[in-house]
Amino acid sequence: MNKLLAPFEQVRKYRVLAREFSIQAGELTATMKLRRTRAIENFKKHIDELYGGRE
Repeated sequence: MNKLLAPFEQVRKYRVLAREFSIQAGELTATMKLRRTRAIENFKKHIDELYGGRE
């Protein structure tokens, strides 16, 4: 897929999580929309590993 995208659109790093986002963990609303703030809080360690502490 990356071959079809411009360099700034390409996926360079990714992580497969051990579990899916859930309503119980507060990452999804009742209508299955992502609550980004909560998801970032819950997976901060993984995000930090991907971006090496960059802000």
